[in-house]
Amino acid sequence: MIEISLGIDVGSTTVKLVVVSGEGEVLAHRYVRSNGQPRETLLATSRLLDEQFPGARVVAAGFTGSGGGAIADLVGGIHANELVTQTRAVGLFHPEARTVIEIGGQDSKFLSVEWDATSGQMVLVDFAMNSLCAAGTGSFLDQQAERLGIRIDGEFAALALASRSPARIAGRCTVFAKSDMIHLQQVGCPLPDILAGLCQALARNFRSVIGKGKRFTPPVLFQGGVARNAAVGRAFEDVLGLRPGEIVVPRHSDVMAAIGAAHVALDELREGREHPFHGFAALEAALHAGGDGEGSLPALAPHPHRASCVYSFPAAGGRPAPVHLGVDVGSISTNVVLVDEQDRVVARRYLPTAGKPLDAVREALAQIGQEIGGRVEVRGAGATGSGRHLVGQFVGADTVRNEITAQARAAAARLAPLGPMPVYCSDLMRAHQTAEHIARVWSSAATPSDASCFGMPEVHDDPRLREIDMGIYEGRTWDDYLSDKELNAAMIADPYHTVLPGGESLAQMKGRVLAAVDEIVSRHGDTTARARLSQTGSVPVGALAGSEAQGAACLVAHDGPIRAVLNHFLGVEPEKWWTLSTTHGGVSLLEWSSGWVNVRFVNGTSHLPPVPPQAGDARGSSL
Repeated sequence: MIEISLGIDVGSTTVKLVVVSGEGEVLAHRYVRSNGQPRETLLATSRLLDEQFPGARVVAAGFTGSGGGAIADLVGGIHANELVTQTRAVGLFHPEARTVIEIGGQDSKFLSVEWDATSGQMVLVDFAMNSLCAAGTGSFLDQQAERLGIRIDGEFAALALASRSPARIAGRCTVFAKSDMIHLQQVGCPLPDILAGLCQALARNFRSVIGKGKRFTPPVLFQGGVARNAAVGRAFEDVLGLRPGEIVVPRHSDVMAAIGAAHVALDELREGREHPFHGFAALEAALHAGGDGEGSLPALAPHPHRASCVYSFPAAGGRPAPVHLGVDVGSISTNVVLVDEQDRVVARRYLPTAGKPLDAVREALAQIGQEIGGRVEVRGAGATGSGRHLVGQFVGADTVRNEITAQARAAAARLAPLGPMPVYCSDLMRAHQTAEHIARVWSSAATPSDASCFGMPEVHDDPRLREIDMGIYEGRTWDDYLSDKELNAAMIADPYHTVLPGGESLAQMKGRVLAAVDEIVSRHGDTTARARLSQTGSVPVGALAGSEAQGAACLVAHDGPIRAVLNHFLGVEPEKWWTLSTTHGGVSLLEWSSGWVNVRFVNGTSHLPPVPPQAGDARGSSL
């Protein structure tokens, strides 16, 4: 009967299992993605090894990884820290190594090691590990590959290694990296350059965050699941300034911790400290017991496609209806719409961009074409969104406008029936442009008698309606802001009163905004004054709206000032400042009457296309 030892590394995204002989030789190994089910994956993998080694007796079993300890408690064996198992394996295969870079699914480690000739063992001299953030780990690459529709195993590396000019991508945060990638895709950056840029970003993040203040003394061993990606190894060579051959990927780079765990278990056995392994029956029983006690909701059924066209076309044989095409290409979704000359929606499509804006537009147009055929004649086209320039060229757009302009026009159209009235706005460019859009719509919609006595409403700039003053961080990147650990800690502890260096606090901003609102209300009378607040693009539009005779005004401002007004009159506590959500182009209505303020509605968006929330994607290029 053959005697074997098992080494099992249960990580966040994969399960690694190795079979080692009594002499320490690796007989077999498995590296399997767990897809959120590490125990089920381990059980299935162990059955495959049963077929390869029938009748074998397990004399020792070592477990490591984030999920290894709990499984060892069930099935027996010994659990060892990953730093110990990694160091043990490095000593077995590469005693000449002096630095180890280990990157797994959600963990990254720096190890400084030395060979101890007296004990014949590798010694861990220094180490550093990542925090809970997934930036700079395998998950970082997995998420971006999934967005791009690229297979992480094989295809990713092959494409990235073909890059001639890697793109510059932020690596400190997966959200920021996604924003950079979206911009690069929208401007037509080649996919290999984006993928190579991701590898460079991961390597830079490791050097600056985990390896900060450390020496990467060659030979440098690169191991962990990410070491299977040759493009990342190339990126580390470039970022660390290593010569060819100074970074080494071991033969068993993806299962080194599991090999080390098996040898730690063998070491214990040889020294007379047995840790009996009871087999995987207990694990299987635990899985069955857990499954029996859990209920589940029925699976969601896909809804049949519902045609978006409810438009009444001319009778058969009549002339095609004249329409205009609008395309909005964003980071998450692509929206394509046809409207007639009365601004009625003729057809529309909402599709995921999936990192391929041109493909999304092509598919949307094909679907609309199948739906309405030759019953329309496109007279013009417009493009907006982050991919407007690329897509504008693709569809031959007559006009290409940013979202600020497009949403400002939508907000202006929403407010058109309520005017004309005076318009007050922040003196910053985008707010002023939005205010002018609204005033222009009121002017063009006025009757001759209205125009003669009122004309185009005057736009009043008021610096008190500006966004919060970011001080020394004005115009700098979020990476700069996040690097100030002391400021971030203060903002978490008391976001309302913390003053930004050289700038102001939310409380100070709220004070100046409310002073401006009080002055506007008193100027136009508070007996029937009404307030509308809305947001266009990155500039929320706030509006005090009604008609001039009723004593009303329109207020155009940014997200912060609008939150300040709404939170104040809704009685929202300072610590819940961010609870209230505002939408680009949204409209809110407040009414003053005899000293009372009535919030009629908040963040109305019926005049805007339906867009789902996009969590975690709020960063612009600068503050």
